Amino acid sequence: MRVTKDGTSGQSLGDLLIAAVFVCLLIIRIFFVSTPLPGSIIGKKSNRIAEILVSSMTPAELYTGKLLAGLTMGLVQTGIWLLAFWLLIALTTDVLPVPPELQMTLKLPVLSYFVLNHMIGLLTLLTFFGGASSICDNLQDANAVVVPGTMLVLIPFYASFTLLGNPANSLAETLSMFPFTSLYVMPARMALIDVPLQDVAMALGVNILVCYLMLRVTTKIYKVGVMSTGRKPSFREVWGWLRSD
Repeated sequence: MRVTKDGTSGQSLGDLLIAAVFVCLLIIRIFFVSTPLPGSIIGKKSNRIAEILVSSMTPAELYTGKLLAGLTMGLVQTGIWLLAFWLLIALTTDVLPVPPELQMTLKLPVLSYFVLNHMIGLLTLLTFFGGASSICDNLQDANAVVVPGTMLVLIPFYASFTLLGNPANSLAETLSMFPFTSLYVMPARMALIDVPLQDVAMALGVNILVCYLMLRVTTKIYKVGVMSTGRKPSFREVWGWLRSD
């Protein structure tokens, strides 16, 4: 059921499909782009390639290049999927005789927010996986360190699907403006109901702030961690890296 601001509602299975596609595209891109990043960072550490690279650039520049490369790849892949999905919507709207309750309507503001939110979500999780894996010397340790990041991806993903049946309740509204869960819940809510503009702005501001803080923290960790080999640093040592200028 699609709920509008004037209180009316109607059957809209097509909008439910759009919301599900938004949620699935984000988690697929996060895992496909973020999963190879720890192996790339650890491989450069073990082969001492990172030491050669930082002789011509700063660790922060090297880290930024890795993040931008992963972000660009993820956005290009997402663009291909969105183009195919848009063609499907156009086909079922103008060519194929689809029942009205199955027709999909993808509005430009909703699509624009999804693309921007998608970019912020990818960058946020890329920074976590990159910073966390830079303190490790092997993939086994890295897999253990990035477990919290995996939870930050999976828990909001499953939570968003439980809220698709009732996107207008108070829990859905709260999670759509909460860090990490808003990456999934807000685009899905926008595809299903008319979300107030102030809620959209708040969710966007929260995600940008989290992304900025994550980038600041993981950049400090990467600058020291990528040059540190031999053993896994303790939490106190990593805390010391964060407090350093």
